[in-house]
Amino acid sequence: MFLSILCNRDGAEYLRRLAPNETLDLRHHVNLWADRESDGTQRPSYSEPGAHIPNGCGDYQAEIRRTKTAAGSCWTSEPFYLESIE
Repeated sequence: MFLSILCNRDGAEYLRRLAPNETLDLRHHVNLWADRESDGTQRPSYSEPGAHIPNGCGDYQAEIRRTKTAAGSCWTSEPFYLESIE
């Protein structure tokens, strides 16, 4: 399985292979990525019930998929924004 985090603004993609024993909890991986990328100054803002973010409309699109390249199907996906921690 692969973790992909795609920036919808510029098309930059963070991609890495998940180890067989790693969790498939997408939010867990996105939270770790956000901590690394922002030195702990930003956190992801997800689409919670009643506040739907359509796919492709967040600043980022995260997914766990079986292949390295996007093939149109994935294990799980979720759009999100990064917001500053105050």
